[in-house]
Amino acid sequence: MKKIYIEQLKNFKDAMIINHLAELDLDNSLEFYNSMLKEIFNGSFNDIFISDNLDDDNKYEILDLVQQYSSLCFYLGEFDNWTDSIEGVSLSDLDLITIKLLDNYDFLIKIAKDGGETALKFLTLFQGTDLFQKGSIIAVLRNMFYNDDILEDIIIDMANVDGTYKDFSDKQKLVLCNYPEGVLYEIKSNNVNKIDVNKLINRIGDDLKDFDITDFKEVIEDIYTKYQEEHYYK
Repeated sequence: MKKIYIEQLKNFKDAMIINHLAELDLDNSLEFYNSMLKEIFNGSFNDIFISDNLDDDNKYEILDLVQQYSSLCFYLGEFDNWTDSIEGVSLSDLDLITIKLLDNYDFLIKIAKDGGETALKFLTLFQGTDLFQKGSIIAVLRNMFYNDDILEDIIIDMANVDGTYKDFSDKQKLVLCNYPEGVLYEIKSNNVNKIDVNKLINRIGDDLKDFDITDFKEVIEDIYTKYQEEHYYK
């Protein structure tokens, strides 16, 4: 758990008490956190928002942009589902839920800083897939990929219309992200190596445009399964 998120949480709690004490029921912890998170995600606390991914030159511009895509941090894209947006954390630990939400939001900020709105828009495409039913898009993707660096690299690359995945349709890109290890990257001696896209296309075979999405998914599942069998089930 990063120290910056613990410090951030303390600052937000203090701001709530200083600015909204008359409106708060301090005996109702759930309502306190609900009100606090609303202030955070609607931008009211941007002045005290701290992040390693923000500096004085870009802070407000990026926060204003990311705020428009904050639904990516919530289950089914709805703020009211914030208590269900972090897997494996008890509702009794509201601090931990909040810190993990801040962590996911900070990762979204990093993507916005490095990939711009194009990358954020690409992420919204996942909201129409099965992943949408599993949890917040950001949390689910971070759990699926080996680390944040390879996830960010691939998302930004796929969002770029002239990127290395330009020959794949958006629907095909979403399928690829469902089976990342062995399809988009491989692990060797604890190092993550991105798989060359031309090598991937050769493994798929035929013209990508000739595949309907069901057949494409079956081919990718097969590539993924063979990789898992070779690397984990020998």
